[in-house]
Amino acid sequence: MFLRSLEVRNLSNNFRQIYIYSTTTNKSTPTTDSFADSFSPVRDLNR
Repeated sequence: MFLRSLEVRNLSNNFRQIYIYSTTTNKSTPTTDSFADSFSPVRDLNR
């Protein structure tokens, strides 16, 4: 999977969830749980 971007979305429960976008599938997929407040995604350029 080729990573294109990370994004944070606000959920209806007022928590934030981190998504990863794949250029292979052209879809955004949640990478964190919706029951925890997630913020400030960091991308490791060495991986």
